[in-house]
Amino acid sequence: MYALNDAVRIQPNYPVGDDNEPTFTAPSNKPDIECFYDAFNLICEVTMLRNRDQWYNEGQPVMRHLRDFEDLYPDKPAYCIFIAPSLHRDTMNTFWAAIKMGYEGRPQRIIPLTTNQFAELLVVLSELIMMNSIFSHIQLRRLFDAILEETKDINDSRDWIKKIPAVIAWWSEQVKSEPAN
Repeated sequence: MYALNDAVRIQPNYPVGDDNEPTFTAPSNKPDIECFYDAFNLICEVTMLRNRDQWYNEGQPVMRHLRDFEDLYPDKPAYCIFIAPSLHRDTMNTFWAAIKMGYEGRPQRIIPLTTNQFAELLVVLSELIMMNSIFSHIQLRRLFDAILEETKDINDSRDWIKKIPAVIAWWSEQVKSEPAN
């Protein structure tokens, strides 16, 4: 997350070793990473789970972490990116309900990404660096909002998840075509 953009502060909640690599997961009741930007805040939740355990271990906790984070920092909109090797159907339906109908009375902004899709963001960052451009949190928020915007016209979580790669591709072209900073 440090390499991606211009955060005011990034707070990992997991323990790290001398090499700054994670040694264990974040403690319960805390998001994996908290990110603070001028225009919004973000939590990152990462899992290696692929099967139904992903839903069981991540579904409610991710939504709860985001709601607690939103309540703790109500001055800005809050998003959550959920990164996993693959996105389990039950997990996506849980997040879909939180986005469309809300969690504890308010809709949430959860962006589910596969590790490959997240890697695409890093590729865009690398290309921008090669073009002497700067990647800003506003550009990242534009991607998040575009992914969430798709939920307004789609009535099936499976269709939404299928559209995310096209949204990332559209966003990538938009970002790369912007003038260098």
